[in-house]
Amino acid sequence: MLALGSGGDTRRPYILFIVTFKGNLVKGLNTYENYYEEEVAEYDYEVVWVFPAKARVVEADLGVPYKVEAGGRVLRFNVRKGTRIRGFEKILFEID
Repeated sequence: MLALGSGGDTRRPYILFIVTFKGNLVKGLNTYENYYEEEVAEYDYEVVWVFPAKARVVEADLGVPYKVEAGGRVLRFNVRKGTRIRGFEKILFEID
């Protein structure tokens, strides 16, 4: 799903991507891995992951600095224009 958010204007658009995926989440440690084409970011953007209520991010390998918030349920990072995106990300999260 793609939506133009109210925070943007014609000079600085704001785009919100909402992504859902199916997976077999288990009690204990879960791993999300994604491989994609390496690229250079053409614009600044922010990514926010929101995990289920009983989940907690343990570790992430994103190629950029990140913050874990909200008791471990939210993972947030920024990518600046010109940053080389290596084409791989991995998030380890635990479910109680």
